[in-house]
Amino acid sequence: MIKKFLSLSILLSFVAVAAGTAMEPGLIDAQATANDSGTVTLAVNEEITISNFITDNMVLGVAALEDTAEASWTVTTNSADGYSLVLTGTDPAMQNDGAGADIDDLPTTTPAAWDTTVSGAADGVYFGFSAFGDDVADGTFGAGSSCGAGTIPANLNYRGFDTGAGGSIVTTTGGPTVTAGVATTVCFAAEQKNEFAEDGDYTATVTATATAA
Repeated sequence: MIKKFLSLSILLSFVAVAAGTAMEPGLIDAQATANDSGTVTLAVNEEITISNFITDNMVLGVAALEDTAEASWTVTTNSADGYSLVLTGTDPAMQNDGAGADIDDLPTTTPAAWDTTVSGAADGVYFGFSAFGDDVADGTFGAGSSCGAGTIPANLNYRGFDTGAGGSIVTTTGGPTVTAGVATTVCFAAEQKNEFAEDGDYTATVTATATAA
């Protein structure tokens, strides 16, 4: 973590006043004074923190051909140059906990509407993500403000997780956050397109990394 320091100096003045001097008739001495100064320094470290809140899980079946879930990551930083939030997944992201087949990722290209991406794909089961929040560009992940309740929203754009160095950049800003931090909501979605997923449990491990610029 890069640390930058800001020093603030406050000048303190101390005045010592001598006790009253003896006065003779017709004679007044000048008041005696003495001055001293000191400094107080304040160091401000550049810092960044991240915390998450995952609200639910997804379920697929014969009647539930698609489902959604969400997680929220809050980033707090005082970096004058802002921060970036990057998500990284495994390959593939949603893996079968047993010996069965994993779920395919959406392409890691520019995010697009879910139906647009999946309609051109082969039959299968797909998993991807989108995002929204004050620091997320609408033009990249759409203009939605909800992950949906079991139905994949049409106003969000989705993609697959990058697995290599650098990950998937979700947010990039140019200044510090508010003191309470800024939340980014990540929307997860899965769909069975003309093909059922194998029964069993699946797990996606997603790593969110916030870096001060």
